[in-house]
Amino acid sequence: MKCENYSQKSDSWSFGLMVHMMLTGMSPWQGTSNSEIEQSILKETRDTTAFEEYLTWFYSTLGLEQEPTDLMMKLLQVNQGARLSMKEALDHPWMTGRGGERRAKRRSTFAPTAEAAFSMVRSLKTFKDEGVLKRTALLALGFSATAEEMDQLSAEFRSVDKDNSGTISFAEFSALILSRSSAANEPALSQYELKSSFDAINQDGTGEIKYSEFIAAAQTQKKHTDNQLKAAFKRLNIAGGDNITAQDLIQMGIPAARAQELTADGMDFGGFKEKLLQSDADAGC
Repeated sequence: MKCENYSQKSDSWSFGLMVHMMLTGMSPWQGTSNSEIEQSILKETRDTTAFEEYLTWFYSTLGLEQEPTDLMMKLLQVNQGARLSMKEALDHPWMTGRGGERRAKRRSTFAPTAEAAFSMVRSLKTFKDEGVLKRTALLALGFSATAEEMDQLSAEFRSVDKDNSGTISFAEFSALILSRSSAANEPALSQYELKSSFDAINQDGTGEIKYSEFIAAAQTQKKHTDNQLKAAFKRLNIAGGDNITAQDLIQMGIPAARAQELTADGMDFGGFKEKLLQSDADAGC
């Protein structure tokens, strides 16, 4: 992408994008090819006020805390003059830990409750039974949990990730499901069932469950608010406009035939919400 005004503050922008993706599990841009991503950047940042309002709304919808939100908002300024320098970013309270000691202490000692742990495992086991649209929407909705819920899920992820690799292997996933099923006196899943559940959660097909994929699947049974569903709709509506198109869904990994079927009658926000509710009813949620 051509850039005529590259400066040290371009590094600040890149750092802001890294923090954004680490905390939300998503890129702010749409598309799967370089050209599509470049067009998305141009489209999203053309109106700087609208871009800032979108980020504010998006972070609020996800329930992110004030300090990381403040840092990202100050780094993702389209106007370089208003953007933090890297020195200023590194001195930000969220980076230095000033003002966040109590939260850090709470998180470091947070342990998942038995009830929440069993609920999470049930969600992981039933994720494969959801429709492909809902599984994709859950990936977009994954980080809309409250701070307390995210603490719970983060603790669960760390407890499953035995080798501290940052991802969950099939062996780690199987050990979790089998041990929790045994503790709950539930029938053990077969290797085929375990593999089917694992593959459904591993949406990008890498063979390892990423944190964002785990967060999405662990909230299968959660009911989401309209604002959270609107955030997911906007995330999936890559082309913009009033409707999610078949091409939007294909770019998100949904097979072409199914994408065409889902959008045959159009898919505005009302239709998107209706299809997700139908998925809930079909799954008995």
